[in-house]
Amino acid sequence: MNQPRLVISLALLAPSLFAQDHTIAIKPQGDTPTRYTIEASSKVEVTRKTLINGEEMNLGGRTGGGGGGGGGRSAPQGPTSAKNKVVFVDGGKWRQYETVEAKTTRPGWDGESDEQTVTGELQGKKISLGTEPAVMDGEKSTPLAAASTRGLPLKLDLSGLAPNKPLAVNGTYEIGDQFKAALASLSHPVRAARPENAEAGGGGRRNRGGEGGEAGAEGGRRNRGGGEGGDAGAAGGEGRRGQRGMGGRMGGGGGFNAAQVLTSEGAKPKLTGKLVKVDNGIATIEINGEIGGESTSDKLGLAGGMGAMMTRRGGQGGDAAPPADNKANLKVAVTGNMTVDIASGQLQTLSLSGKVDASEHTKSSREGRDGETMEIESDATHKGEFNITVATAPAK
Repeated sequence: MNQPRLVISLALLAPSLFAQDHTIAIKPQGDTPTRYTIEASSKVEVTRKTLINGEEMNLGGRTGGGGGGGGGRSAPQGPTSAKNKVVFVDGGKWRQYETVEAKTTRPGWDGESDEQTVTGELQGKKISLGTEPAVMDGEKSTPLAAASTRGLPLKLDLSGLAPNKPLAVNGTYEIGDQFKAALASLSHPVRAARPENAEAGGGGRRNRGGEGGEAGAEGGRRNRGGGEGGDAGAAGGEGRRGQRGMGGRMGGGGGFNAAQVLTSEGAKPKLTGKLVKVDNGIATIEINGEIGGESTSDKLGLAGGMGAMMTRRGGQGGDAAPPADNKANLKVAVTGNMTVDIASGQLQTLSLSGKVDASEHTKSSREGRDGETMEIESDATHKGEFNITVATAPAK
C-alpha cells in the first residue's frame, strides 16, 4: 500500500538529488550584427608627494618649507570623476560606431569643478576590421592612421568570462588571466580627432607628453599629460603636468584607468564565478574576487604616475640619467554579474564594480644644474571606485 507513495516521494526528490549541469559558453563575435552598449564611470583620487633632496616639491617645481624654498602653489585636491559611453554595431569583419564620448570632472584651481568633454574620432564611422583597419564609405575605404588604431580591439571575444566546465546551479569556477583578454575586447579608445597633418606629440600648444598630440584637437591648451596622455583628448587629462589623461578608455578618471589597470601585464585576477540561476535559458552568474599585483607602475597600468614616467625616462634627467627604482602595488576588490543566453552563447549583460587601492614609490637621481646630484623620491596613492556595464542586443 505504501509503495506508490514512496515512488512519488522519490520522484519529487530527484531534482535535488541529481542537479542538472549546464554547459555555458560565450561565443566570439561572429558575422551576425550585434549592438554593444558600454558605459563606464569612475571616481578616483590620486595623492602625490615628491621630495627633492629631502624637501617637498609643490607644483611648478619649487620646494616647500622655509629657508627661502619658496612654497609654491599646491595642485587642487579632490577626486576626479569620469564617464564614458561607447555604442557600436559589430558584424565580425566591420564595426559601426554610433556613440563615442567621455566626460571628466576634476577639482579646479578656482575652487569650482572643471568639466571637460570629448567626442571620439570614431563616432559615426564604419570601419573594416582586417589587418589594416580602414574607414568605409560606400565602395571607398580610407586606411585609419596608426595612432587611430592604437588600443582598438579588432576582435571581440568574451569567452574567457564563461565557465570552463559544466555547472549546476550554485556551482562555482575560477576566472584567471582569461578575464584580462575578455575585458580588453571591451576597451575602446575615446580619442579626439587629431588636427589634420598633425604628428604624434604635436597637437595642442601646451600638450607636452609623448603621444599626447592626439589630444590636441580639443584638449591641447589645458592637457599637459605626460606619456601617452593623448588618449583622453579634452576629457581625459587631469590637466596637470606629469599625469596621464585617463578619461579616454573604459572606466577612466583621475590617474586611474580601469581597463588599463585590470588588463595590465602585472595584474593577477583571482575571481570566482557562481551560477546563481537559470531561467528560460538565461544563465545568471555572479563574479567576485580580487585583482592585485606587485610590480612596476608601467606593468600595473599606472602609466600616468610620476613613477612610471621617471622609470621610462630614467628619472627626470633625460637619456643620461640612471634608471629609476620604481615599485607599485595594486589591489582591486571586484564584484559583478552577467547574463548569458545558453542556446546562442551570447553575453546579454555584464556589470562590474570595483574598489581601488594602489600605490607607487619611485627613487631616482640626476645631475642638477650646479653639477650636484639631486635625489628625487616620489610617492603616489590611487583610491576610489569604478563601474562598468555592458549590454548587447541583435542589431536591426
